[in-house]
Amino acid sequence: MHMSHAQIKRFDFGSLTDFFAPAEPEPTPEEVQEAQQRAEEQEAPPPPPPPTFSEAELEEAKNEAFEAGKQAGFHEEAKRQESESKQREIAIDAACRTIAMEVVQIHAGYRQAMLNQSQALSALVLQCARRVAGDAVAEQPVSGIETMVLQCLDALHSQPKIQLFVHESLVDILQDRLNLRLKQQKSDCTITVEAKAGLEPGDAKLQWENGSAMRDQAAIWQQIDTIINQQNFAPMIEESFDAAPEQEETSSESEGENNE
Repeated sequence: MHMSHAQIKRFDFGSLTDFFAPAEPEPTPEEVQEAQQRAEEQEAPPPPPPPTFSEAELEEAKNEAFEAGKQAGFHEEAKRQESESKQREIAIDAACRTIAMEVVQIHAGYRQAMLNQSQALSALVLQCARRVAGDAVAEQPVSGIETMVLQCLDALHSQPKIQLFVHESLVDILQDRLNLRLKQQKSDCTITVEAKAGLEPGDAKLQWENGSAMRDQAAIWQQIDTIINQQNFAPMIEESFDAAPEQEETSSESEGENNE
């Protein structure tokens, strides 16, 4: 193709802006207002209709909710009772431990007090013995005297005459009882019972030709006093305290076997 000089032109690099698209013009206020109106006129789609349930479904749902709530209540109550039971067990265990410690302390204190009072215990034993023996002598003062006389008769069967001196209140009864004894034994002895001043009920003096025998309660109690005062009660107290726990354990084991 042949081109003339008239058709050939110099390229204008200044016209390179022609390659870019023209800028869009800014919207006018009227256009903006119209756009807002159109957006407002476009309503949002209506919400979906609410689900519908039958009365049977509603009743079933209500029953399920009630049962779930009841089971949750039972579970919560069981947990509460279990917690309270554990707390009671802890409290009872603590109380038992406290009581056991107090019992041990009381036992130890009582044991020490008894050991400290071991000397006073001898006086207490003697006082009890005097009370018991004194009551026995007051009720039956003749028995001790009669026993002494009968024991001596075995060695005095050859003595023709024996004298017995006692308190004046016992003369007649002892005379009758001894005469009966001599008759039962077919003895040839003769015993004369007489009153003597200074003798207490329970005291007696047996006299024969070549000797005599005396039953003196004061002297007897003096010997008893000496024996008891020489007795050391501390080992006995220790032994009794040591034996007590073993007896308690044996008793507890027996009770457990009986319960089984």
